[in-house]
Amino acid sequence: MIPASPASLFTVTGNRDFLIGKLHGNRDFLIGKRFARESGMILLPQEKVLDLYGRNVLIMHGDTLCTDDAGYQAFRAKVHNPWVQRLFLTLPLFIRRRIAARMRAGSKAANSSKSLDIMDVNAQTVVAEMEKHRVQWLIHGHTHRPAVHELSANDQPAFRVVLGAWHHEGSMVKVTPDNVELIAFPL
Repeated sequence: MIPASPASLFTVTGNRDFLIGKLHGNRDFLIGKRFARESGMILLPQEKVLDLYGRNVLIMHGDTLCTDDAGYQAFRAKVHNPWVQRLFLTLPLFIRRRIAARMRAGSKAANSSKSLDIMDVNAQTVVAEMEKHRVQWLIHGHTHRPAVHELSANDQPAFRVVLGAWHHEGSMVKVTPDNVELIAFPL
């Protein structure tokens, strides 16, 4: 079955007993309410606390945790400015695609000269976010270094689960009443 629109890709399952929540990432942060509505998704805020079997779990993209990367944070502030986004969306699609391609090339070039430590999360920022939201679990992507990290937040043991990039294998978190598990699978 070939979907009539990109949004219909998300609705091919028909009636379902679950919600699809969309958390914006690096390259899809302009997805808006109309696309979400047409595809049966709900847009989530940048930081969302979910109750998963009695565990309060903070989910987020993760880029705001990389506070040592000042260049990226400055870029992020610009492209997340609502005024800049509205202006960008008024441009013809072919121009937006050219701009996006140039920005992606610039990002790759900039990242190739940055140390891996700068592009990883800042440990103090992680703890501060977990304490702000009063959680012991954090799930995020962005750094794409899949792992489960143990730390301390709110004067208790805490865990940070990092999802992979989906280049060579898929990555997901399975949450059950008894366990939180990071799972990798072939694409």
